[in-house]
Amino acid sequence: MKRTLIIGALLLTIISNSQAQITSHHTIVFDSSAEKEEGIDIAQYLQTAVKTATGFELRIADDKQKISGKTITIQRSDEMNDTFDYQISVKGNNIKIVGGGCWALTKAVRLLQEGLTQEKKLRDIQCQGNIYAEFLFPRQEDSNLRILDDNIWQYDDESKIPDAWKAIGKDCRNSVRFRALAEVILAYRPDILTLQEYSPAMNKYLAPELEKYGYANCTQGNDSHWNFTPIFYNKESVKPEESKYVLYTPEDFSNGGTKSLTAAAFTLIDNKKRFCVINTHLWYKEEQIAPGSNLARASQLRLCMAIGEQFLSKYKNNDGTDLPLFTTGDLNSQLHSTGIQQLLDAGYMPVQDVATVYGDRQCGYHVCSAKDGFSRKNPFHGTSEDFYGAIDHFFVYSHHNDGKKYGGAEVKVFQRICPYFTIEFTDHYPNYADIKL
Repeated sequence: MKRTLIIGALLLTIISNSQAQITSHHTIVFDSSAEKEEGIDIAQYLQTAVKTATGFELRIADDKQKISGKTITIQRSDEMNDTFDYQISVKGNNIKIVGGGCWALTKAVRLLQEGLTQEKKLRDIQCQGNIYAEFLFPRQEDSNLRILDDNIWQYDDESKIPDAWKAIGKDCRNSVRFRALAEVILAYRPDILTLQEYSPAMNKYLAPELEKYGYANCTQGNDSHWNFTPIFYNKESVKPEESKYVLYTPEDFSNGGTKSLTAAAFTLIDNKKRFCVINTHLWYKEEQIAPGSNLARASQLRLCMAIGEQFLSKYKNNDGTDLPLFTTGDLNSQLHSTGIQQLLDAGYMPVQDVATVYGDRQCGYHVCSAKDGFSRKNPFHGTSEDFYGAIDHFFVYSHHNDGKKYGGAEVKVFQRICPYFTIEFTDHYPNYADIKL
């Protein structure tokens, strides 16, 4: 008798799951303690996805509210094996979506929407997977160039996890951290990638991974100095014409050879349009700690401008028109500084000011160090929403501009990439621009 009851219960569960569907009576439930992008933001994204697929606009509630009836629970979980793992499971009429981070949750929501649009039964929508190396974020419509910039934070001691990181159960060594760095790059698939604090120790792990997906380094430097400010390019979409690495001197202001610039000229393979890029990392100490630091940074920026003029004078489009120059990097300077004022006076424009679709004005800087661990806190002036607190920057410049077009280039979008998991492995939030040439 007991066995019959068990079999009967199993059959009822199978029938229930096979007939279960999302209805207007479902409630989306999110984790009230989660980061915004892993809580209310992903819940609203799920609400839109369900409405698009079914026409039902479901109610949203957090997990502190009393909820009765059918639910779709969505949450980030540390129990996932990987930041990029996701799972959709169904029990009766209730659905649970779990991911290791907001990108994994986003992927799961897309799969749920796809299944609902195809009118699949809920049991057939159940799945699990990993988003690593997927191209998740298509570029802005009508753009054909994406440049992604990131100060990746140099921590090269493979023998030790710093105490501040060990205390929170996080591993910041290169052998672990490189994979998350690669995921950001591969999720956005830039044509050009500019990095700062890129050490030989990180290169050991990250370069082979990027090479699998078609990325190459313009120059690793010269025989005597490693290039900590490289420019990578996607071999499928752009062709390098020339690159130059310059170490800042004197050594007093190069911080062990880590402060430098890299300049390069490229041609888009599809339409043969040309453009130039400078990637740099300036001297870092504050004036009150190391007198002369402000002037040192200003001098380094003048060298960037001089190298930029060399490239713009040497390279033109095939029809003889001027090229755009994009300058990225960790300038360790805010917009009001003496050094950056030189750029502004010369006609360099912050891309968030000329973006025609969206220009992100968040600061982009946060705490990340061996001593302090990581957090969203911004140790500099300004808030995380105030671009004037930013010290990493992205400029566009040309000998010829027409309105918001520089050398024929239209910056459509400038965006900072701020999911919580990015704080664990990068000295600044990564940022990117989608551009039309």
